[in-house]
Amino acid sequence: MQSNDQARELLSRIGLFAELAEADVGLLAQIAQRRRFEARRVIVRQGDTDGDLYAVLRGHLKVSACDRHGHEIVMDIVQPGEAFGEIALLDGEPRSATVTSLDACELLVIRRADFLLLQRRSPTISMALLAVMVKRVRRLSDRAADSAFLDVKSRLAKRLVDLADQFGTPLGPRQVALRVRLSQQELGDMVQATRESVNKCLREWAKEGIIQQNGRQLVIEDRQRLGALAAG
Repeated sequence: MQSNDQARELLSRIGLFAELAEADVGLLAQIAQRRRFEARRVIVRQGDTDGDLYAVLRGHLKVSACDRHGHEIVMDIVQPGEAFGEIALLDGEPRSATVTSLDACELLVIRRADFLLLQRRSPTISMALLAVMVKRVRRLSDRAADSAFLDVKSRLAKRLVDLADQFGTPLGPRQVALRVRLSQQELGDMVQATRESVNKCLREWAKEGIIQQNGRQLVIEDRQRLGALAAG
């Protein structure tokens, strides 16, 4: 169990809690539980009813949902400093998505009942929570528009550019290594394309020197050319 001071320091890394009063951060520090998970573990599952909030200290996680036919759509990637579970937290309904760790991760877990008590005390946290939800809705809206107006190659190129901006480590003027490791199936689930279509694009871009792939490790060799493909 972490000390209260350590818990406060951990909470300060989470954007959702950055504007809270010191007393409210102290209260959160008392109720937050620190948990670690191995890579490729399901943290919460679509349909679960717990409603707890999770804040990411370390690692990357994918947020996905399945339709009634069992087809998975990857809606988002969550990174350190971000939170997930806010929809079930607010409405108390079953979870709308499954969250799976992509690599080893460390999370702070806050029970729904405890969080709702704090929310009544501090309207600031309600506004912060709303900002998180608006940001997520904007991402989903942008991707829905991409699916409607862009072909598979453009959608995949645009998503890789977005991933480079969010999770990239620059290696040179045009070269970026993605810190988050994704399978071709997961990339397909992100852009609503088959694994075969993704594989075809990646092999073509590798031959052209645009990307380099070693298993799930992907390096963008020429971000400028990939950006041009994303623009159609």
